[in-house]
Amino acid sequence: AESSFVVPAKIGEAKCLYRMRKLDEAIAANNALLKLTLNDSDRLKVSLSLLSCFLDSDRLQEALTEAGRIRSEADSRGHRQDWAALDSYRRVAAYYQRKKEYPKALAEMGEYIKRFGNSSGVWSAHFAMGDIYLSAHQYQQARSEFEKIIREHPKAGDKRRPDIVIYALYRRAYSYEREKNYAEAVTLYETLIADHPKTWQAKNAVKRIAALKKKMTPRE
Repeated sequence: AESSFVVPAKIGEAKCLYRMRKLDEAIAANNALLKLTLNDSDRLKVSLSLLSCFLDSDRLQEALTEAGRIRSEADSRGHRQDWAALDSYRRVAAYYQRKKEYPKALAEMGEYIKRFGNSSGVWSAHFAMGDIYLSAHQYQQARSEFEKIIREHPKAGDKRRPDIVIYALYRRAYSYEREKNYAEAVTLYETLIADHPKTWQAKNAVKRIAALKKKMTPRE
């Protein structure tokens, strides 16, 4: 029997090939891994790695086929493997976002929400949609996604808010900055700092306020 270290070593080798941008070799390595007997977690990780290889190689049809396999497995097994489905939607959406095909990117995340609406991953999907709208310069729509997280996340009202809620607060403020509504951006950044002073988002907000106040100061 093969050593229990063989599969992890082969997975690590495929990852190294990907990081070295040897995409054809990484694709071959991941395809070879999928022919082995893998546990559920390893198989899904390999499939996601293969998906990234196809996307980075602009082999879109093969990428979509691989994404479909991952999503079908999540559908058949329930939300236990929904994390892999979410990852597949995010990776394909990010590909379209890089290509500035924003409607397709939004459609990916919208489909995820439709298929896995009871999953906690829907908040990550709304966040991704907000960022896609930001890339498309659709600031009001972006804010709608961030505000949905801020208002409707099950733990949004907790004393210790989840990271995604705090990050949505930051991105909402940033959307006003991108829109050149600097006064509103500063106000929201200041509120974030007051409410969540020890977070990295608050530290970034301090820097953003300093930069924006320079832009708001009239030049003599």
